[in-house]
Amino acid sequence: MKLPDLLDAFATRLADHKDAARASDPLIESRATRDLGTAGTLHLYAMEVPAGTTFLEDVPVTIVPPGDLEPTGGFLLRRQGETALVQTQDTLGQSTLDNTLVPDTVEFFRLASERLADMAAHPESYALGPAERLAPWLDPEHNEANASARTGASAAILTTMWHDDQVARWTKLGTLAVNLMRHNKRVLLVAPTHDAADRVLGFLAKTLRNAALPFTSLLSRYEIAALQQAEGIPLGQFGFEVQMHKFFAKSRSHKDTLRQKYERFRELIPILAYKGQKQRDMDEVKLLEWRLMAQVSEFQRKIKEIDHLLAKYESLPIWKRLGMQTMGKNVETLSEYRKLYTGNIAALMKEVEIAQARIREMSPEAAMPKEMRPQYEALKDDISKLG
Repeated sequence: MKLPDLLDAFATRLADHKDAARASDPLIESRATRDLGTAGTLHLYAMEVPAGTTFLEDVPVTIVPPGDLEPTGGFLLRRQGETALVQTQDTLGQSTLDNTLVPDTVEFFRLASERLADMAAHPESYALGPAERLAPWLDPEHNEANASARTGASAAILTTMWHDDQVARWTKLGTLAVNLMRHNKRVLLVAPTHDAADRVLGFLAKTLRNAALPFTSLLSRYEIAALQQAEGIPLGQFGFEVQMHKFFAKSRSHKDTLRQKYERFRELIPILAYKGQKQRDMDEVKLLEWRLMAQVSEFQRKIKEIDHLLAKYESLPIWKRLGMQTMGKNVETLSEYRKLYTGNIAALMKEVEIAQARIREMSPEAAMPKEMRPQYEALKDDISKLG
C-alpha cells in the first residue's frame, strides 16, 4: 500500500470514529478549579470532575463558567482520580467554581481526519521524506506476503527496541538519544499519554545531564508538562512556551540594552566633538603662550648679558671697550637696551597673562573625564558587533 492510500485509509477510519463519538460527549460538571501554573501564553488548570468520568486525551473542550462570563476553549490533557487537567490559552480569571466542561470528541476526530485526507490528496505539499518506506509498518492490512518489506524497512531506516523491562528499554533509548544529540540530530518523541511523555522526558533529561550535555536547551516539550517533575528534574523548564517566552524576553532585554547603549553613544558623539574642538583651541593658546615665554626668556638672557657687561665694564681691556663703543655699546646705550628689553618683557608678560587666563577658562570646557573616552570606544565596539 502506497503512503497516500495509507493516509486516506486512516482518514476514513478516523471519520468513522467521529460518527461513533457523537453520543460520547456528555457535559461534565466541575465543582472547583485550581490554577496549576502558566507557561508563556498557556495556562494549566486542575478541575474536579465526577467519579467515573472518561474522555480521550487532547480532546478540545469548552469551559462554560456560571453566569454571564465568556466561555473559554482548551484541551483535556489527562484524568487523574477525580481531577482533569485542562490546558487553555486564555486565563479563566475568577471562574474557579461550578464550571461546565463540554468535550468535543467529534471535532477532534474531524480535524485529524481532514488533515490526513489533505495530506493524501496533496502529498507534494508535505515533506514526507522516508515516510513512504515506513508504510509497510503502518499498513493495517499487512500479511505474511509483505513481511519481508517490513523487515527491509527496519534494516534500512528504522530501529526497533522491544523489551518487557521498562528500565532496559529506556536505558537503550537514552543511549540512542545521547548519540543522536552528539551528532546534532533532531528527535521527535511521541508517547501514548501525557504522563508517559513526561516520565520519558525526565529520564532523557537526566541521561543527557549525566552525559554532560546541555539538556535544558536540547529538550523541548510542546505542551505544558502534566507532572511537576520526573527523575528528580523539574519539567516546567522544558515547555516550548516557557522557552519561547524566555527567548523573547532575553531578546527584548538585549534590544533594550542595545537601544540604551546607542542612545548613550549618540549623547557622547557631540560631547566628544565639542571637547575635542575646545582641546584644539586650548592647544593653540598654549602654543602661543609657549612662543611668548620663549621671547621673554630671550630678552631675559639679553638683560643678563647686559648686567654682566656693566658689572665688569671698567675691568675690560681698552681695546675691547673701544670695539664695543664702535658697535654702539657703552654704559649709556647698554642701559637704554636694558630698559627697552625690560619694557618688552613687561608687554610680553601681559600677553602671557591674557593667554594663561584664557587657558584657565578653556580647561574645564576641554577637560574630558577619564572614563568617557573608554566608554565611547566600548559602546562603539558593541554597536558595531551587535548592529
